[in-house]
Amino acid sequence: MAIYIVESRLDNAKELKTILKRQFDDVYNVNLNSLVVESGYLRIKPNSIIVYQGYYNDSTMELIKNFCRKHQIPFLAIIDKESFSSEHPFLEDDLLIDIVTEPTDMELLLRVNLLVKYQNEIVKRVDKERQLESALHHITEELEFAKKIQQLVLPRQFSEPHINFSAVYEPSAQLSGDLYFWKKISPHEYGFILIDVSGHGVHAALVSMAMRSLFPGLLKRVKEPIRIAHELNEHMLAMFEKFTDHKYVTSYFTAIILTIDTMKKTIKYVNAGHQPGLLLQNGTLETLESSMIPIGLIENPQIEMKTIHYKNPARLLLFTDGLTEIPQSLMVNRIDKVKKDFADHTQDDDNALLEKLLTERKKDSKIFDDICAVAISLK
Repeated sequence: MAIYIVESRLDNAKELKTILKRQFDDVYNVNLNSLVVESGYLRIKPNSIIVYQGYYNDSTMELIKNFCRKHQIPFLAIIDKESFSSEHPFLEDDLLIDIVTEPTDMELLLRVNLLVKYQNEIVKRVDKERQLESALHHITEELEFAKKIQQLVLPRQFSEPHINFSAVYEPSAQLSGDLYFWKKISPHEYGFILIDVSGHGVHAALVSMAMRSLFPGLLKRVKEPIRIAHELNEHMLAMFEKFTDHKYVTSYFTAIILTIDTMKKTIKYVNAGHQPGLLLQNGTLETLESSMIPIGLIENPQIEMKTIHYKNPARLLLFTDGLTEIPQSLMVNRIDKVKKDFADHTQDDDNALLEKLLTERKKDSKIFDDICAVAISLK
């Protein structure tokens, strides 16, 4: 710890230096002009204290206070008694300052030691803040990378003569528990899965990615939504059966699973506690309501698969609850608004429809939940 005594017209620099040298090795005299110039701070050692003896609030003291405030250096002001009164403040914003009048040698050393103690605490705090900032920066970079990986596994827009898949995906934070997947499983059969994992952030994203790894094989091997739902439920329970932490025991996800046969013109689906899917054909809106509880809650849940016959052209809209719920009021649900907008924009292509739905949702309130919506056109 270095102590710098600022020379002034009332200074007895030699006497101050002698007293301070009793406990501190690095005690220096410094000219005021050398502090106020731009390069003055470079002459000051780290973790220092400035000591000044003079009048309260004269131009010299103000210059020193500004210097100490700018560089976060503690300041001990030994003030001429006649220039100071009890009405003057002892504390100032953004400045660690101690003011004393006519101190004894022991009091002077005590006050300097207190400033040294406070300064050391400040240095430790600043160092910890820098470490924390560095760690947060590293975590942010890792989350950004994970977010890119998560988005890379989402399938791109898919279009064939009889069917088209389009999607909009907007996580509320760095990572999302919402995820969708589609796959062609035969010349005229297509599989689709949309899930919404409970919770947000890293935990939800890890669960969704673990489930995502199963989707290609399940759609190709199992095909039937009822069997896919059953296997996903078993995988989810097996993945968390070894956790004893109560935060993970109730991990689950809602899902809508369907297969579309463009030759038979059928849609087979299971809705596992998810938002209702919407099917629009011939001006009539039909909902794909829940047919089982969310996946991962209990063993062997009752599952009902439903089949819908459609006529071309038809359009499906599937989405997570981020599109319909307004966080300011849990009683407010925009499902009727989504239904209306879906029916009103029949002339828009799938991408335009999805963007309009997202824009309308943003008008209601800030988005705190992940949003995922998929449009499937059957031509």
